[in-house]
Amino acid sequence: PIRFRMRLVTKLPKIMKLHPRLETVTARIRQRSAATRSAYLQQIAATANRPPGTERMGCANVAHALAAMPDDDKAVAMPTGKPRIPVVAQRAPNIGIVTAYNDMLSAHAPLQHYPDLLKAEARRLGATAQVAGGVPAMCDGVTQGTPGMELSLASRDVIAMATAVALTHDMFDGALMLGVCDKIVPGLLIGALHFGHLPTVFVPAGPMTSGLSNTAKSKVREQAAQGLVGRAELLQAESQAYHGMGTCTFYGTANSNQMLLEAMGLHVPGTAFVNPGQALREELTREAMRTVLGKASALDAGQPARTVEVEPELEAAAVPAGCRAVASFPEIERTPAMAEGIVTLSTSTFDETVGASSKPVIVDFWAEWCGPCKMIAPILAEIAVEQPGLTVAKLNVDDNPDIAMRFNVMSIPTLLVFDQGEVRKRLVGAKGKGQLLQELSEFLPTSR
Repeated sequence: PIRFRMRLVTKLPKIMKLHPRLETVTARIRQRSAATRSAYLQQIAATANRPPGTERMGCANVAHALAAMPDDDKAVAMPTGKPRIPVVAQRAPNIGIVTAYNDMLSAHAPLQHYPDLLKAEARRLGATAQVAGGVPAMCDGVTQGTPGMELSLASRDVIAMATAVALTHDMFDGALMLGVCDKIVPGLLIGALHFGHLPTVFVPAGPMTSGLSNTAKSKVREQAAQGLVGRAELLQAESQAYHGMGTCTFYGTANSNQMLLEAMGLHVPGTAFVNPGQALREELTREAMRTVLGKASALDAGQPARTVEVEPELEAAAVPAGCRAVASFPEIERTPAMAEGIVTLSTSTFDETVGASSKPVIVDFWAEWCGPCKMIAPILAEIAVEQPGLTVAKLNVDDNPDIAMRFNVMSIPTLLVFDQGEVRKRLVGAKGKGQLLQELSEFLPTSR
């Protein structure tokens, strides 16, 4: 297995000059909202300065709030029997979890077991966590074309209200929002903003692994519309495209929504594009608890380093090109020798190197900030050594954006296989070594 040491450190994007029109609009919004924004911030500051719920609320209220807690957690969360002086109480932080889990949304189904995982991580760090409440979540993929779709947009306000109902228990020092898709996350955010004094982190579940491509699915839909195939064939194609847990396998509103949250800094960086079920997915979920507790990266908090074993057969994962603001991922432990045999390309050397090669060339389009790129780097290094009939090359998309645009590279990692100077195959996302070799089998010497 590939070994990761969790060390999430946010890398800031390169400073860009804001367009004058955006500056003007931003200034106008800032001026127009000054009064209400000031009132909101004052309210948040006053709320944040209150004593904690266990110190402030009545004894019956506190007893009700903690009644269902395990005894060990209750001992940590309950203030001591000594005089109610905050310094003496030594009360641990209590994190409220708001979840949008249900089995109807493939993107939300993995959230079923997140609360137990997050509670365990909080416990490990000397804190406690409680599920404060649940919110409804509709899958547009299920309800589209039916009367139920009329509730879709309206559900956002219901979700916001349900989030507020959950946090109104007012026993929390921070909050975690478990949700992914459109309408759900905006609703969670609207509700959470009414409790802006609480540190809040959004926790996604990651994308579905690749199934039937959108192009192939569209062809079957066209054939069905023309009467060339029946319902059985159409259902089979749709089921092969939407086949497992995670957000749908195209950059629709759910995935673009996740990109926006990462750009806003509301996720643990890099967390939106790791598939459900992976060891790294679990570790990133734990990191959300560490982050909201102010212990982002256990290494920085004096905790022992966690070693995560990720199975070699990694499912597809990709980060949209240009999302530099989400640039944080574990550093992969590898020896310098693993990079031997890989050719570094640039705009000036690309055509000469790729076009003149007598062997098939695999070009890895990558960036320093891309987590999935780092996941496949050791695999490509091994292939470069083990497969002398192939040339493995890397091209940094930040340093050579013209080449990325020329070959329509929209997300990374993207692997393009060139033969005789022409693109013969395109692979998007991180893949395990076995899967990658299978995809490249037609270019290996034994098959040529």
